[in-house]
Amino acid sequence: MVAPANGSVSNSARFSVKDLVAKADVLLQVWPVYSVRNRERVHVGFELELLGSHSLDPTHLDPGCPMCSHLRSELTVVAGYFAHKVNPDGQGSLLSTVTSPSSLVCLQRYNNRSFVRVALEIQTCSEHSLSASDVGLINELRSRMRETGIHEP
Repeated sequence: MVAPANGSVSNSARFSVKDLVAKADVLLQVWPVYSVRNRERVHVGFELELLGSHSLDPTHLDPGCPMCSHLRSELTVVAGYFAHKVNPDGQGSLLSTVTSPSSLVCLQRYNNRSFVRVALEIQTCSEHSLSASDVGLINELRSRMRETGIHEP
C-alpha cells in the first residue's frame, strides 16, 4: 500500500507503508472502548494504537524530536487511510477518529524503548453495543493492517 503524505491525495510525495513498518518497527495494540448507556456498561468500539519508533535508545525521550514528529505525521496518514476504510461513504454504523498526541509511550516489553503513538478510535453510532458485523469489520481492518507488516505483540 502506498499512502499519500500529509493526507493529501493530490500531493505527489508518497511513502510505502511496508517500508515505514519495517523502518519504524510499527506495531498495533487494540483496546476495547466502553461507554455507560442506560446505566449499563456497553462495549461501543475499539481503540487501535499504532506505535512506531525510530530509535532503539531507551533514553530517547524527546517527543519534540524532528524524527519523532516526522514519524508521528506518517503514522497519522496511515491511521487516516485505515479510518477511511471503516466507513468510506459515511453511511455506515461506525465512526472513526484519529488522534496523535505529542507524547511518547515507553513499553516495558521492549526494554522501555520509547514509541510515538497515534490512535484510531472506532465507535458505533448507535445507542447499542457493537454488532457482530461491526466487530467483523474491525477484525477485517486489523487483518489489512497485518498484511502491511504491522504486528500485534
